[in-house]
Amino acid sequence: MYEEVKVSIITPVFNDEKYIADTLKSILFQTHSNLEIIVVNDHSNDKSEEVIKSFNDKRIKLINNDTNMGAAFSRNVALSKATGDYIAFLDGDDIWNKAKIEKQLAFMIENNIDFSYTNYEEIDEEGVRTGVLITGPAKITFSKMKRACYPGCSTVMFKKSIFPDLSIPSTIKKRNDYAMWLLLSRKATCYLFNETLAFYRKRINS
Repeated sequence: MYEEVKVSIITPVFNDEKYIADTLKSILFQTHSNLEIIVVNDHSNDKSEEVIKSFNDKRIKLINNDTNMGAAFSRNVALSKATGDYIAFLDGDDIWNKAKIEKQLAFMIENNIDFSYTNYEEIDEEGVRTGVLITGPAKITFSKMKRACYPGCSTVMFKKSIFPDLSIPSTIKKRNDYAMWLLLSRKATCYLFNETLAFYRKRINS
């Protein structure tokens, strides 16, 4: 369904060699296959780049930062290269349900929604579910978004045309995803697709 619609996936990576293979598999095996996967390796000093390059799929576009610049810079680089109709985010150690893009995209198109998020569940460093489920309000206006960062980064999708030149200050080192949601919510209300379609890996030293 809606296979003609292209979705760009933005995945910043920093020292995720232990997890990035599972992350990429959860994208490549999506039931919606019209994808552009922009992976930004933020000057990892482990084998992340080697693992990424082991995937022989033309949908993957690898960008290597010359120095470690942080997640905000990496997401901005990917956003500037994205050519999809919709943008989605998946961090380099998180994973998706295989129908995540298909279901969320249909929800957005059929309800004329430009900005959405889903529930997500925590997993531990070994990928075991912890039983912690995170959700949020059904509808988040800009004023409500200012109160709290409800959407998990790896659950968000938005229509690129509502904010074609989106970028955030690369000096923001923490909660830069929240800065992005605040910018987006100035132009579009964020709606919850009430299914658990993403899994957030809670790491001890994250």
